[in-house]
Amino acid sequence: MTTRSADRVLSSTIIEYFNVRKNVDKIEKLYDTVIKDVERTLIDKVMKITNFNKSRSARILGISRNTLNTKLRKLKLKYKF
Repeated sequence: MTTRSADRVLSSTIIEYFNVRKNVDKIEKLYDTVIKDVERTLIDKVMKITNFNKSRSARILGISRNTLNTKLRKLKLKYKF
């Protein structure tokens, strides 16, 4: 996926998010919510693609294995190894 196509997907998802909600003024902490959801989904998909290999997943994500472990705990992503 190119940066452009990722941008299109994210843009349409954000527009859909706002269209579903009637009162935009009641939306709070949107940035934190979106970042957490994107991070969770990204890490989960990479872990599955690498057959749950933490070293490979960390390398693909561009983070250290320790950082990946911290994020897995923080996001409560658990896998049976």
